[in-house]
Amino acid sequence: MYRLRLPLMIINTKSYKEALLPDGLLLGRIAEQVAEELGINIVLAIQPTDIYILASRLNIPIIAQHFDPVESRATGSISGLAIKQAGARGSLINHSEKRLALNSIEKRIKYANILGIDSIVCASGLEEAKTIARLDPSMIAIEPPELIAGNISVSSARPELLIGVVDSVKRINHNIPVLCGAGIKTGRDVARARDLGVKGILVSSGIVLARDWDKAIRELASNL
Repeated sequence: MYRLRLPLMIINTKSYKEALLPDGLLLGRIAEQVAEELGINIVLAIQPTDIYILASRLNIPIIAQHFDPVESRATGSISGLAIKQAGARGSLINHSEKRLALNSIEKRIKYANILGIDSIVCASGLEEAKTIARLDPSMIAIEPPELIAGNISVSSARPELLIGVVDSVKRINHNIPVLCGAGIKTGRDVARARDLGVKGILVSSGIVLARDWDKAIRELASNL
């Protein structure tokens, strides 16, 4: 069961230098202000090194971009327990830029449930989304990899995919919300996705690389 409030917008800062500290804190404060003014749920998915500072200074939820289900000898891994103790409320899993095998996805979902944090699992297509739905994640985010960081949104280019995923996941487990990402840059993109049944969006370059963060966040958030 998901814990983050819906509908929501997840801003994935990836490893863009524009969103690393100290600039990442400014981005977070702008997102926090917009969220409060519009009554919209905005979440930041950030680098693990920045989680503690942003989670302790902002009122909006912070999640990790990835974690590993380890608690002991695993040098170089990102401990799930560590991200929770740093203040993360959840984590992305299986993003197209950090793909995982199915058994690895399942381990992370189960460990997230043990920790009491949300698992937002990314899927590249319908069949993968259906398979992931059977693993009982908190949420599924559909992101066709060919559209990520592009100029055409998934809601415009692949509306039939969103409809299919929403319907299929609902039949498997009606408690799993579907989010979408890839190419979302305008309020119209968000409105189309919302009308197709998704409960939130993942955005990255459309906000992080925008010249005016406040304007970019407001345009997308106001259409959720």
